[in-house]
Amino acid sequence: MRRIDRIAVGLAVIVAATIGCGSQPVPLVAVAGTTITLALPSNFPTGYGRALVGDTAAGFTPLTDEDSPLEDLQNGEMLFALVDPATGTNTAVLDVRQILRVGIDPASRAATDPVFSGLSYSKGQVIAFLDIPASVAAGDYEIRITRLRRPPGDPSAVSYEAAVAELSNGSTWQGWGNGTSPTGVPITIKTHDGQEHFTPLTGWLDVPAGGGLGWDDVSTDLELMAPFPEFTLRVPDAASAGTETPPAAWEIEITYPRSILRIRGVSLASLDRSAALVMWQAADPNGSVPCSEPDDTLKIQVIDPSRRTKAVRVAYQLRNFSDAACGRRATASDFQPDPASFVAYDENGVAMASSFEIPAFPD
Repeated sequence: MRRIDRIAVGLAVIVAATIGCGSQPVPLVAVAGTTITLALPSNFPTGYGRALVGDTAAGFTPLTDEDSPLEDLQNGEMLFALVDPATGTNTAVLDVRQILRVGIDPASRAATDPVFSGLSYSKGQVIAFLDIPASVAAGDYEIRITRLRRPPGDPSAVSYEAAVAELSNGSTWQGWGNGTSPTGVPITIKTHDGQEHFTPLTGWLDVPAGGGLGWDDVSTDLELMAPFPEFTLRVPDAASAGTETPPAAWEIEITYPRSILRIRGVSLASLDRSAALVMWQAADPNGSVPCSEPDDTLKIQVIDPSRRTKAVRVAYQLRNFSDAACGRRATASDFQPDPASFVAYDENGVAMASSFEIPAFPD
């Protein structure tokens, strides 16, 4: 088994108890100086960066590497504050040891039963691994969540933008609450010896050069699992209103601003991904591009004989974010489908009427 596969399997075992629509932290009672897990709602605009939160004690450092896996310039990142509910004051900012997404097992009911097709299209459960400082006193607290984002266009920025933590229905959210109100996540802290006993990001791995096992740092491998921002392109069958049976094959060309973003990949959002195929073409994502670069075209082609793929997800990464001339975040209007390029066919190869939709951000 490859090294990165073993890491993914290990994380899946660790967070198995938290998978679902969302969960309280595990456990509800934690010891100061240890690591806990916290599940976030699947429809929350989660950011996977960790650069800003790590600087909260000393202020926010300027952006130095747009390609760093610790930066999520589109969605920002989560700040988890340990709050005294009696006074509302922050006791500590919890260090985010890792924040990852755990996918739905393809052999699960959610992935194989059409009754649960809404779950199978999900991006998976977001899990944050948080360190409770050893200095926190025993008592009852709340974990309250805020989303932070860097302001675009200023390479020397040391401030931050507090983005409203909203669910897809527009309601604000700071935590799971206690079942009677959507407040922060209640948690009781106990003390032990005042020392740090955080979950280490190390483990036994195979050593190809010398053979056998070696104790190694796996944090770099874990960072590779943080997803890029995505938007969804939906393609329902306009001729079957209500049932929305998608076409058996379709293609489309989408114009996007290459000066501010690069396309990283296109994947199927389907009940049965093994029964369909998606292909895409776009400019080289790794090239250096100035702000004056003209728009580029993303071409997407889907072959789906079983007609079960209602959408695809397009992963992208921001570029030139620090440039005052063009640095900004992406919006839905940045992705302009060309209606003339859109064609759709049924399972017999007959052209059919269909439509497409790019939902509002964040998806």
